[in-house]
Amino acid sequence: IVKDIKAEQEQYFNIDNYGNNYVTALDNSVNTVNNNVNTLQNKELTKLQDINIKINDKNYIATIYNNEAGIEFLKQLPLKLTLSELNGNEKYTYLSIDFTQDKEKTNKITKGDIMLYGSNCLTIFYKDTMPNYTYTKIGKIENSEELESLSEYENVEVEFSIIE
Repeated sequence: IVKDIKAEQEQYFNIDNYGNNYVTALDNSVNTVNNNVNTLQNKELTKLQDINIKINDKNYIATIYNNEAGIEFLKQLPLKLTLSELNGNEKYTYLSIDFTQDKEKTNKITKGDIMLYGSNCLTIFYKDTMPNYTYTKIGKIENSEELESLSEYENVEVEFSIIE
């Protein structure tokens, strides 16, 4: 029995020449948790389809992500919407339908992110921000360099369409 206990201890502890125990299993568990958190934070959404977005007569290309909300959003295209100013970093509008939510707390939102707040509030971020809310990622505007100029307008006309 003592042999079995010693073998089990060696499985979970490293014992040095002085009899000090180092809990490697705990270290390994902490490392595994940290790796899982990093994986979740850095998880990349796969591309579903590129679309055209026209904002105040300027054309952009956006990638729509392959998630339930992205698929549901594509089914609504073409769309023509008026988005309003909010918080000095985003334009938003409420849609007439509810989308599937895959909310996640993100550490940073970057210029060009297209997200869903709640189940029906579409947002386009024109500046980087540190959010206090959870969002569902829908897509990303690829050529987003000029988006900050949207801050000059209270409302913007936005057309979403499939690239043919």
